[in-house]
Amino acid sequence: MTPDYVIACASACMSRRRSHLWLLVGLFWLIFAYATMVEPRWLQLTRVPVKTDGTPAVLVAQLSDLHLNRPGALEQRIFESLRDLAPDVIVLTGDVVDSEEGLRHLPGFLERLPQVPTIAVLGNWEHWSGIDLKLLRGIYQRAKVSLLVNESTSVTVRGRPLYIEGLDDSTAGEPKLKDLELRHQGDARILVQHSPGYFASAVTRSALKFDLCMAGHTHGGQVTIFGLPIWLPEGSGGFVHGRHDHPMCPLYVSRGLGTSLLPLRLGARPEIVVFGM
Repeated sequence: MTPDYVIACASACMSRRRSHLWLLVGLFWLIFAYATMVEPRWLQLTRVPVKTDGTPAVLVAQLSDLHLNRPGALEQRIFESLRDLAPDVIVLTGDVVDSEEGLRHLPGFLERLPQVPTIAVLGNWEHWSGIDLKLLRGIYQRAKVSLLVNESTSVTVRGRPLYIEGLDDSTAGEPKLKDLELRHQGDARILVQHSPGYFASAVTRSALKFDLCMAGHTHGGQVTIFGLPIWLPEGSGGFVHGRHDHPMCPLYVSRGLGTSLLPLRLGARPEIVVFGM
């Protein structure tokens, strides 16, 4: 084996390694571009039937974890989807805003929602961000949105009453289910709690039954590898996303709409969830 041959072989090996390295770098940047510019705006509409008796259903749209800042392409897609969907009720399941900037943009966002009964609860970031919760409540009131913090309300759609119980967030607040109005056991009842870890606790009192429980918080992991989340926030309780059976109710954990901490999503598309009650 001549020295020239050895040198040629070494050079070829180094060239292949450089090619592989550039391929990996290119693949990384392709995934990064997708996770920052494509998937965070790739809105999914998820339909979840709750009522199964064949009669026309009341459509309840869940918007979770908006983490609203300056409205952009995602928000426009949300408005367009809601316009086409024409829900009967909208429920905002917490982390709608997480900053003073988001609070400034919230009135404009609420103005563009369909003019239907709209309910909101607090998430952990409404607590942690230090925003003025009295100011937040005032913004909701002026937009005719009912902010429920350990409170209940009812809406009537096409002659059907829906009773909605809204809890304070269990990660950063103080949920008090015992304080809620628990009458009207024969009607459709919805329990709203931002953090699904609440349902992993000992809250399984058989006397309290709901037709549907809504949660968010997890972002579906926000970044997943083959569907497995790299990390879940405190208060997730082992839930990632989707429908789960719970002693109190069928529980749905939304992947939410916005992003938190990192402005990207991978394998966890933003979603509007629509329940047929």
